Amino acid sequence: MSGPGIVVAVAIAAFIGLMFVGVSSGAYGDVFLGALVLSAILVGVLNRRVLWAVRGEQRQQSSRINAINSRTSDTKQLVAKVQPVRPTLAGGEIEKVRKIGADNEYARRVGLSGAGMIETYALQNRSEAARDVLARAASNGRYDAARLIVLIKTLQRDHKSKAARDFFGGLEVRPLLSLAKVMAQQNFHSSDQYDAVMVYKAVVGRHGGTVFHRADRLVFLELLASMRWVKDVEKYARLLKIDRFDPVQRHLLRADAVNPFRNGTEDDSDAAVQAWLESVNAAFDVDGVEHIGIASGTGAAIDRITCVPALSVEDAPLVTVIMPTYAPDERIRTALVSVLSQSYRNLQVLLMDDASPSESAAYLETLAAQDPRVTVVHLPENRGTYKARNIAVTEYATGDFVTVHDDDDWSHPRKIELQVQHLRENPDEPANLSLLSRATPDLQFVRINNNALFSQPNYSSLMFRRTVFDELGYWDVANRSADAEMHDRVRSFTGRPMPVVGTSPLSFLRVRAESLTSGEINKGYFDTRRMWYQRIYRAWHEARLESGQPMYVGPDVQGDRPFAAPAGLLGAKSSTDVLTVDVVYATDFRFPGGNSSLSAREVTALVERGHRVALLQLDSPLLSAMNVLHKEFVDLAEHDNVHLVSTLDAVEADLTIVRHPTVLQYIRPDRSRISTQNLVVIFNHPPFESDLTGAVYDVSDVLNNAESVFGVAPRVAPESGLLRSLLRGAVDPTRFLPDDWNGIVEVGHGTVRSVDEKRRPVIGRHSRDHIQKWPAASVLNKVYPQDGSRDVRVLGGAFFAEQRLGGPVKGWTVYPFGAKPVREFLEEVDFWVYFHGDEWYESFGMAIAEAMASGLVVILPKYMKATFGEGALYCEPDQALRLVDSFWSDPEAYAAQSKKALEYSRAHFGEDALMERVGSHLSGRQPVELGA
Repeated sequence: MSGPGIVVAVAIAAFIGLMFVGVSSGAYGDVFLGALVLSAILVGVLNRRVLWAVRGEQRQQSSRINAINSRTSDTKQLVAKVQPVRPTLAGGEIEKVRKIGADNEYARRVGLSGAGMIETYALQNRSEAARDVLARAASNGRYDAARLIVLIKTLQRDHKSKAARDFFGGLEVRPLLSLAKVMAQQNFHSSDQYDAVMVYKAVVGRHGGTVFHRADRLVFLELLASMRWVKDVEKYARLLKIDRFDPVQRHLLRADAVNPFRNGTEDDSDAAVQAWLESVNAAFDVDGVEHIGIASGTGAAIDRITCVPALSVEDAPLVTVIMPTYAPDERIRTALVSVLSQSYRNLQVLLMDDASPSESAAYLETLAAQDPRVTVVHLPENRGTYKARNIAVTEYATGDFVTVHDDDDWSHPRKIELQVQHLRENPDEPANLSLLSRATPDLQFVRINNNALFSQPNYSSLMFRRTVFDELGYWDVANRSADAEMHDRVRSFTGRPMPVVGTSPLSFLRVRAESLTSGEINKGYFDTRRMWYQRIYRAWHEARLESGQPMYVGPDVQGDRPFAAPAGLLGAKSSTDVLTVDVVYATDFRFPGGNSSLSAREVTALVERGHRVALLQLDSPLLSAMNVLHKEFVDLAEHDNVHLVSTLDAVEADLTIVRHPTVLQYIRPDRSRISTQNLVVIFNHPPFESDLTGAVYDVSDVLNNAESVFGVAPRVAPESGLLRSLLRGAVDPTRFLPDDWNGIVEVGHGTVRSVDEKRRPVIGRHSRDHIQKWPAASVLNKVYPQDGSRDVRVLGGAFFAEQRLGGPVKGWTVYPFGAKPVREFLEEVDFWVYFHGDEWYESFGMAIAEAMASGLVVILPKYMKATFGEGALYCEPDQALRLVDSFWSDPEAYAAQSKKALEYSRAHFGEDALMERVGSHLSGRQPVELGA
């Protein structure tokens, strides 16, 4: 049969299948969509985008419940043989081998939900390994990143050939563009940015500019400008309609492309310099402010900027400009001259000398002597930028408005005038700021964050009314990031964004290797210490607003801090001190459910017993940027024995615990500054699904990366007997800890239960309401009857139970999630009975442990015996109610089983069990007494 004939035959077969499924299931939309696909193919107009649109509509037509119920899962058979579990590929399914492994699983997820999560993860974690996920998603599992790039560059040379058309036609655009962005912004290798350009050109050549999102367009043009491909910048700026995103960006891109100052290779010809100035001044024209020039000379171009304001503002309120500095060099002259050259003349300039060496202090006095508006304040000790600002405000500032300025940046002479004018015209606004463009000393415009525009809000231009300090206080005395906190505090107070004055960049912020942001913020990467700081101070802002208390921060907070901060953000940034702790506890503290609850319980138990614990945030590729640090850890950060650290901090520990293996899957395997005697990785997630696919981590990668990052061979701690069985064969047996690392719950409150013969037994369960947590309808009716014959109570909601049943539940008492405390609910229950969907299995089960700790008789599927031992009863679903009746009719047996549940929970799930596990890895250092 010919190619077209095959296509038609396949289309007809697909249409018939859709008709059959749609009619039999009542999903008549699928029948219509099938007809649409068939007719589109037959008329020869179905292109790739149409096909994806149809597939998307089909996915929307198919409900989540139908998708899960239709799976041919053999999970039950897998978990029934826990000693040992040896899943194998079924005959004729060898093709599934291509889907095994974490790269393929994450690529599958990219295909379902988009490339954004992995792109963000790769950038935030500087993960080169995550590139392979995007490459496999782009190539439908065929190629890793290195191979895909080779093929793209090779076939692009003859892009009109059949081989090239077939190859490029088989690629998925969105993950391919994400791969290009990741390579461009990571720039780990000298070829990365060029390779990214080749990918962008291949995509735009085949699909045009419409498939490019905003960030794709901006990053592509930024690359072209950095390569000095002037004609390409102009061509693609028009094609990609860059002006609609920002009226300034195109001008700054062209300035980069023609920059004559780069790399010490300044072209002294007037034409080259004028071409650069023409582009930059076109950016200033957007706001109608004066043009700049470049003075002749040999110094850095940023230090030779000239600009004279056309008019001056003389009769106006006093503005105090605070400029902290330490051991300044000639760069401060550029900053000071740009401030003193402002069109706004009524200034008080405070040079806050942060205990510089004597020669630097003398230099500052020389500068100040040139203008009476300048005062030098020599501080007796070095306390950092923000403490210096606070001293300036509390002791020296006399202006109606207060602003700040970094000691090595350049500002346009209209900056202060325009900011003051805005505040005077808007008396309800307490503060504002202007825009910046970051620039190298040679005036190459760059960026350090994931905002792809060169023109961005300048937190170092914050201008306040003097009264703001009376109401909201001062800058937090951290060693960095306090500008962001001050900005956000004002924004929280007003309930609206802080105004940004103008569209043109009114400051050029000098980018240099020794700056405070060096290595901590970079095109998608944000140091986790800053993330902790941001999450904690925003929680404090919210709490103060809700309680009606003032958001006031004093001028010299130290031991009495209003909110916690990571160890690395307190004290001198250059400090070489080593933090000594008992335990480093590492996981992704953004997990919304059980992982965070379990981790919080363990950390709380450790610090309440006097152990010093450092919390180390490691991102999981399972989570998105929308996930924030769990509130329990924000609260824990305030504990005296808790310290917040990153891999960049010098830490010594007896034991490092890493919970959830996914946090190590794609971590950048660089040696951290954490030194640990012992390393334990808790495996609390299955390594694969029942058909061996669905892996969200590869065991060998996890263990190898752990050793690379921490410098110690890790020990493996399965969270349960089931996970130990699943890991057999993937882990060297000598690496296993002898005992499972069960989660902990509060024990000791439960009592032995007794039978009340005057009433029916209450069957209950509590869990998050998820489709996989409920069994199929046939099982559900056997275990949790709806005919009124049993008293069934559920905490956590039953929406997905109704989805399983195809209608509302009847005869149950259902409490929504959070409607009452778990312990109070468990007091109502006699038998805690839990069966779930065939496509799911529990690696542990915190709710089960809680039920046992309450003394309930617990009934579970048989495979869970490896985890919960004699603390529960085990049966098939159709035996559950007979088991309930049997024990309810035998008070002694019921009480005996209740006692077993209590004893088992105390031995395995209590704090003492955790302390025994941890204690075996500690050096014997005495716990710290609270308050000591």
